[in-house]
Amino acid sequence: MSNISVKSFDLAYPKSRGVNELIKTMSIVISDKVLQTIQMSDTELLQEIAIMLFEQERFTLGQASNFALMNQLEFQRLLASRKISLHYDIAELKEDVKSLSANDWR
Repeated sequence: MSNISVKSFDLAYPKSRGVNELIKTMSIVISDKVLQTIQMSDTELLQEIAIMLFEQERFTLGQASNFALMNQLEFQRLLASRKISLHYDIAELKEDVKSLSANDWR
């Protein structure tokens, strides 16, 4: 059995969505048989979920890339390969700047 464990993330949703809390940790157990049936690895499944939530605008770019266990550039390339456009607004820009600052990016 494959065990996909989703790490706890501080997902800073835009305040306009009214969510001001941390997402709790959860684990999902998916049998190897299911993964074989859908012909996906656990990593691919995480990416598909991230893409779906990003397209529904439930995840920002940063949140989706974290969930997919990818950096933002890799996730953007994945979206581009599927011709999925970015929905990127001022709130997300501010979130990205805050994230970069917190990680001592220069």
